Order: sequence, then structure tokens, then C-alpha cells
Amino acid sequence: LRTAIAAAVPDAHEGFSYGLPAFRLERPLVAFGASAKHCALYPLSPAVIAAHAKDLARFETSKGAIRFTPEAPIPATLVRKLGRARVAELAAARDQAVAKKPAARAKSSARATADARAKSAAGPGRSARKSPALRTKSDGRAKGDVRPKRTARGRSAPDLEGS
Repeated sequence: LRTAIAAAVPDAHEGFSYGLPAFRLERPLVAFGASAKHCALYPLSPAVIAAHAKDLARFETSKGAIRFTPEAPIPATLVRKLGRARVAELAAARDQAVAKKPAARAKSSARATADARAKSAAGPGRSARKSPALRTKSDGRAKGDVRPKRTARGRSAPDLEGS
């Protein structure tokens, strides 16, 4: 498995992902492992397994794993095919994320501008938000704050009663 994956994705580097030996290419790409009764290849994508269901018909598959035995291993050509499919999937996800970024920035920028306008319209020292926890009293304490008000010398008013 290791040599087939390395041949399919020469830029990937080996590491661990989810506690399994894996290949990474910016993100986890493909993992593999062995247990007492079987070996497994984890493409880390249900979509890749579903897309190659016809090729994987003779192996036991689940949503995230392809199980096989050492006596009947997955052909190296199929492993390379799965590796390349996973690389294509990660590239498509990265391209989609890059395409969304400017729109997200514009949206957050517009929200920040609207918040700044609302705050300036509320006047100095007043919060534009409706949350009671964010509003302040005239002495600078938050509403609902039960701590005693401090005097000019830093002591609270109840402390002064005994002096």
C-alpha cells in the first residue's frame, strides 16, 4: 500500500492521522492500517469510496474503509486510482474554499461597517447592542453587576462604614 500510494501521489508526505499511518497533502489524504483479521485502506472520504463502488465490489467496504486480507490484497492500480481521486477531491475543495473567501470577507466587512454605524448613532458611552450584559451604568459598571461601587481611594462604600 505504501509504495502504491507514494507512486500515485509523489508530493504527499508520510505521517499519522487519526492514529493511523497516513499520507498527507496539506490535509490527510489516505490512511491505512491492519488488525488481527484484516487490513484496511481509509481514503478519508465516503465520496471516493462511493465513486469507485464498482471497482471495490469484491472487497468489504463501509462509509470510510475498504477492508481486505493479505491473501487477497487491493491491486496497486486500484490503490493509485483511489489516491489520485482523493487528490482531485482535495484540490476541488481547496479551489472552492478560495472562491468563497472574498465573498466572506466582503460580508464580514459589511457587518463591521453596520455595527460601527449603529454604535456611533447610539451616542458616546452607549452601546448599540440590546444585550443587557453589554450595557453599562453611568458609573461604568455593567448592569447586573452587584459588586460595590469603589470610592476615590479604592475602597468600597461598605468598607468605609466601620472606619
